[in-house]
Amino acid sequence: MTSNGALNRIAPLGDRRLTSKHLNHQLKQSSSSLSYRTIQSNKLETENKTVSKEAAISQGQGAISITSHTIKPSFSIFCDELDDDLTRDAHENQHQVKDESESFSKYDHKEVHYVTNSTNNDDSLCGSTADEFSEYHTAPLAPSDRERNQEHISCNEVYMDDIYNYMRKQELRLRPRTHYISKQSDINEEMRYILVDWLADVVLEYELQLETFHLSVSLIDRTLSVVDCPRLKLQLIGAAAIMIAAKYEEICPPSLKEYVYTTADTYLPSQILRMERVVLSVVNFNVNAPTSNWFALRLVRLTKPTRLTINTLNYLLELSLLDSTYLKYRTSLLAAAAFCLANIITGPVPWPAEIERDTGITVPDMMDALTDLLRSFHQAPKMKHKAVFEKYSDERFDAVALITAPDSLPSIHT
Repeated sequence: MTSNGALNRIAPLGDRRLTSKHLNHQLKQSSSSLSYRTIQSNKLETENKTVSKEAAISQGQGAISITSHTIKPSFSIFCDELDDDLTRDAHENQHQVKDESESFSKYDHKEVHYVTNSTNNDDSLCGSTADEFSEYHTAPLAPSDRERNQEHISCNEVYMDDIYNYMRKQELRLRPRTHYISKQSDINEEMRYILVDWLADVVLEYELQLETFHLSVSLIDRTLSVVDCPRLKLQLIGAAAIMIAAKYEEICPPSLKEYVYTTADTYLPSQILRMERVVLSVVNFNVNAPTSNWFALRLVRLTKPTRLTINTLNYLLELSLLDSTYLKYRTSLLAAAAFCLANIITGPVPWPAEIERDTGITVPDMMDALTDLLRSFHQAPKMKHKAVFEKYSDERFDAVALITAPDSLPSIHT
């Protein structure tokens, strides 16, 4: 699909594999100073944790018996205390799923530890069906006449109202936990940042859709909201998540061996397939969580902005994927804020009145998200891992990462 020379520049590929000595040194460092390399398993750990199969001929039976020895890091299981208003409604009706699929049970889920109960109902990990009656959700949702004239299926007059209302409800029901990183015992914010940065490189190299990228990060966050993950399994979850997202979004998704190759052969194909089953089980096969990219595409179809504005919008949304603090925002609100800031940077009217009527989102609603996005825009060139920044510094994307943005937000008029 791509040349070896091109692939070798991807973050987790051959040039980033560490020796056992260097990796052990990294693992001894404090969690705050861990780099991407701590995600990779060293050879000694791999030998102890991967499946080894010993074939022996049974005496007197003339048959070969296969004995599997598996040593995996244990996942610690515990349930959240329902002690805050944000999560109480979402979890009051949740209970442990008793009937799990055969494939998931084969994973030996006794070693998979949960930070919360997985569910078999429609409530989210963080949101609640009660949220759909909030002031934010009940704002006007009627699409404009211009959108009705579009040929896109989500803008077809027969379906568009139902689709948009459905996606607004789903964004609440399928939200990851806002502060799930604090529940993790072995990974931190920086490790998640490095994982998403790696995914950005993989998506660019294999020319995958932006929605594939956004959906894979959503699957990772939703999985880590439930499962306490050891650092040596973090990239495995990432590989499984992007494989699921690619199967869902791409016409011709990469083959399994490509995902093995992008991890520098750190994991076996069987491990990725097994983790795929775990991720799907954790999210209860609800793969299609609404992403900020989905809502942004709707705004683009409404307003028909310039290519420069669209690339700036995409850049801001990809920057938001890197930082878990953006999980506190609804994806529709984050898309609106990124669209507004992209217009501020590139020149058009920041937040047209017709868009405000269509979405029900006002400028005051977006102010916190706008401030955070502008901060991320200014900090991106200074970050240690710059896959997203380097991508949008290229002329193919109009070098929008190099555009001069205002130091502070101007007064925004609709």
